Amino acid sequence: MLAGSAGASRPVVLVVEDEAALATMVSAAARHESRGAHTVNDYGDTAAHPNGRNDEVWMKHSLWYRDGNRLDYKPVNLKPLTVDSIPPVVRTF
Repeated sequence: MLAGSAGASRPVVLVVEDEAALATMVSAAARHESRGAHTVNDYGDTAAHPNGRNDEVWMKHSLWYRDGNRLDYKPVNLKPLTVDSIPPVVRTF
């Protein structure tokens, strides 16, 4: 829900009542990279980090906890037990 309007003298305030949306927003704000649908121009396209993607630091799952509004992380399993692994690649559009 938006309160106020862009261009008005009052600030625009976003009230998030959906926990999935809040988890997504908090997790995305904590990542200092571009990855998949979370693409921002803040992190440049370099040879070490194509399209701003930084696997050395951010190849992990973000876990958001409602109690305390905190984040934790767990590693990505790149060797599944029952299917062939698909190596991560940079998305290009």
